Amino acid sequence: MNKKFTNTKKHIICAAIWYKNNIKYHNVPRNIEYGIVVGGWRHGNCISILEAMFPNREYILKNKDGETTIQGFLTSDGMFVDRVEAGAIAFEAGQTEKYTDYLFSEDLY
Repeated sequence: MNKKFTNTKKHIICAAIWYKNNIKYHNVPRNIEYGIVVGGWRHGNCISILEAMFPNREYILKNKDGETTIQGFLTSDGMFVDRVEAGAIAFEAGQTEKYTDYLFSEDLY
């Protein structure tokens, strides 16, 4: 981790996957209207949780928008962001030493 990182700016908390199943849930990130967001140390951890929650693998089927899941991250201000936006946030917060336009959890820790 970059030694310049401070918790005073918006920053990336953890990897996350948004499963867009068109169902409204409670306790999801503030910018998510429907679907469920699963957080974890790495995206593989999120996939394992989705597999346990949905053993019929519904999360890999296409929804009406043509996509079912979006890989991204959770931020310190309670939002879900995709990998592109996360790259800018992590760099601005000092979590990465160089800007990346597609963040991987390995870039953070």
